[in-house]
Amino acid sequence: MMKRIKVQIGLLAIVPMLAVIGFAALSVYEKSVELSHHEFMRPLTRIAEDAGNLVHELQKERGMSVALIKSDYDPAARAKLDAQRPNVDAALKMFDDHLAAIDLNDEALLADLQHVAEEVHKTDAFRQAIDAKKFTAGDVVKNYTHEVHELIHVVGITTESSPSPEITTELLAYLTLVEAMESGGLERATGAALLNEFNLTGEVNLQTYKSVVTHYGGEKAFLKEFLSIATKEQKTLWENTVKGEPVEETLVWRKAIHDLPATKDAKGIEGAAWFAKATERLNLIKTVSDDFIHRAEAAADTDAARLNSEIFVLATIAVGFVAATLALVVWQVMAITQMLSRQRDAITELAEGNLDVIVSDTDRPDEIGDIARASEVFRDKLIHQQQLEEAAEADRIKRRERRTQLENAIRHFETSVTTIQEQLSGETRGVQDSAGEMLTIALHADESARAANSATEEATTNVQTVASAAAELSASIGEISRQAGTAMQISASASETAVAADKDISILAETADKIGEVVEIIRAIAEQTNLLALNATIEAARAGEAGKGFAVVAAEVKELSTQTARATDEIASQISGIQGSTQKSVAAIRDIVEKIEEVRGVTETISASVDEQNAATSEITQSITFASDGASAAASNVAGVSGSIDQTRQKSETLSQSAEQLGLVANDLSDAVGAFLNEVREDEAA
Repeated sequence: MMKRIKVQIGLLAIVPMLAVIGFAALSVYEKSVELSHHEFMRPLTRIAEDAGNLVHELQKERGMSVALIKSDYDPAARAKLDAQRPNVDAALKMFDDHLAAIDLNDEALLADLQHVAEEVHKTDAFRQAIDAKKFTAGDVVKNYTHEVHELIHVVGITTESSPSPEITTELLAYLTLVEAMESGGLERATGAALLNEFNLTGEVNLQTYKSVVTHYGGEKAFLKEFLSIATKEQKTLWENTVKGEPVEETLVWRKAIHDLPATKDAKGIEGAAWFAKATERLNLIKTVSDDFIHRAEAAADTDAARLNSEIFVLATIAVGFVAATLALVVWQVMAITQMLSRQRDAITELAEGNLDVIVSDTDRPDEIGDIARASEVFRDKLIHQQQLEEAAEADRIKRRERRTQLENAIRHFETSVTTIQEQLSGETRGVQDSAGEMLTIALHADESARAANSATEEATTNVQTVASAAAELSASIGEISRQAGTAMQISASASETAVAADKDISILAETADKIGEVVEIIRAIAEQTNLLALNATIEAARAGEAGKGFAVVAAEVKELSTQTARATDEIASQISGIQGSTQKSVAAIRDIVEKIEEVRGVTETISASVDEQNAATSEITQSITFASDGASAAASNVAGVSGSIDQTRQKSETLSQSAEQLGLVANDLSDAVGAFLNEVREDEAA
């Protein structure tokens, strides 16, 4: 499972996702807890408002109840009290309804509220006691004040439960004003009682007066506290609301009440009038406090809405982040797997031999880019290797073509050399045969010359017998003439044969030159091959490890070209020997031709002399002297012929030896060419 990159990337995303989810869940939980506080703050602030309203109405009922008792149950006071009690009941019902509808998770707070509700509902018992005249004014103040304090406690615990500075600011101001109004309400009630009693008796009840001053001090302290904690906006509202004739007249009347023990002058202020005027002032304060509690309720609603919005935003952000993370993870997984797939496909294509594949993502600076660039280098190496293989294959093809061309040239060369060698052998044999024939003719001519010389000597020593032997001499001369003609024909034939041999030897020389040219071509090919092998060795060295095999082949080719050059040099040496021997043969044959021409000239001379002797034979009888001279001349000529014939025999022997040497050289050339061709074939095969 961990071997799959998708799973690994997913696991990498899970940890931050879990952290984000945990953080979001914790934040949502904290906001939810805060929201739950704000949620119950809305009904709790309404209950606090109901408590404040109920306090305000109970304060009125308390004061009217005290006034009723102090007036000894005056009907007018009764009427006012009866008119006030429904207001208290309505405020109490609203308090009960809101308290019944509240849903609190705080059991202690709920218990406090239930206790306050139970205490407030004792009002009915108080009313019954008042109506039954069982309560004194002090009992009324005591019991109603206790209920009022219980309700103020509701405002206090509401303020303490506030989770928001904005709500707390409004509730603190509201609480101080409620407590100030409680002190003001007690001041109102005790002041009315003090005035009523003073107007009846003319005496100032110091205990009641003390209560009036005490409650005034309490109101003053709470108002001072309010002004110290109030915001600028709250102070502005206070200043704009709590003013006017009720406030100013209440302050004037309050001073008269405070001066009453000293002046004994109530300024004509009745208790009911004071109560009504003080109530007008307290109503103005109640207006301000109502505004504060309404602001607290609005702040609670705003905070709840804000928290709901924050929770929604947090949840939305968390869900959006998770969704975005998942989308990002999926996108990245797909992107990475696609990039890796592209690299895998590219490597697969390269492995399958497709070197035209385009490697993507090579411009990336990360590991994917490294893989892509490595794949591109791998592709370039494969392309370079393929190019090397193609070059090697092309070189092998060229080598095969060159080997084929070389084999064809070798075969052509071998055929040409064989033909020339056969022609040379044939011509050599012809020269040898002609030389043999010339030698035989020379021997015959020598014998004839010796016979002629003997006859001439005999003619010289015995001139007397010439006449008798004239006929025989004529016959001998005829024979000599015939032999001379034959020698002349043989000399002409030998001359033609020697000329033909000279032409053949010239052809052999030309062929040897051509062979030398072919050898030069082979040497040039060997040198070019050696140069190519050297270049291949250099390229193989540049190719590094991939070119080692090609370097070995290049070295072998270089060695082969070196061997070819050595064999070519050997052939050139042999050809040079052949050319030298051929030049010698040409010179010898030409010398033979010249000697044969000389023999031919001598033979012609012999023929002419024989003709002259034949002509002189008829005159032998006329002049023995002429015969003796002719015999001497014949002897001299025969001696010359004998020398010429001997030279012809010697040249014929030389020609025969040269022909034999030429045959040996031709055989050596044939063997050298065959060995060279075999060596070339073996090198090419290798």
